Amino acid sequence: MKLSSIVTRIYVSFFLLIAIMTASSWYAIQSTSKMTERIETITHESTPLMMRSSELTIAFLNINRSLTRYLGAMFIDELEPLAVDIDSKTAHYLEQEHWIAHHLTSTASTDATIANIQAGSSEVLSQIAEVARLFERFLDLKDQDDYQQSKFQPIVNQLTSDLVSGLSNTNAAEERMAIQGLLSQLSVLSIDANKAFTMQDIVELNASKRSFASRQERFQQAIEHYKQPPQPSLSRLNTH
Repeated sequence: MKLSSIVTRIYVSFFLLIAIMTASSWYAIQSTSKMTERIETITHESTPLMMRSSELTIAFLNINRSLTRYLGAMFIDELEPLAVDIDSKTAHYLEQEHWIAHHLTSTASTDATIANIQAGSSEVLSQIAEVARLFERFLDLKDQDDYQQSKFQPIVNQLTSDLVSGLSNTNAAEERMAIQGLLSQLSVLSIDANKAFTMQDIVELNASKRSFASRQERFQQAIEHYKQPPQPSLSRLNTH
């Protein structure tokens, strides 16, 4: 009686163990299946977002490349097609950003992330537009500067030629001295101006401007001296 009871208990224990193992296996399989389904769902949802995020980064880098080419232009006539390229790359970037904002699951965290991305994008794109505008202005001023420089030297040469001609045609000592003073000041002005044309540093340029203003004042004084009527000599006054 006791032996049969022990055997019965052993069989019951085995059956219970098998039942527990079967239940555990079934639960593990179900959990693994649910986990797999979740991973597949997350992968299905996140893969397009990851791809779009990568495309958004690439789109921004393309804007930067287009801006680099824009800033490498030497003449203002080259800017229009480069500006169109920047606008095209910017429109593509905003399109990618718009897609992400409308397809990302809305949560407090994702909404804050999208808001930060949009605010940063707006600020950066605004700065890029300002840089492009200033660079266009710079090239325009550079063209005007080149044109003025091209006019400067011929004017100096012509004025020098006229002064030399006037010097050779006069015998009056005072007039010759005035013309020589003009020639001297004109030569110094020309040298200072040509030196300023080659400067790139604003500090040096400001110092050159102050020096040039002083030279210009002396040149103006030389002009006024030349315009003064010649004073009668003492010998002439005595004869009268």
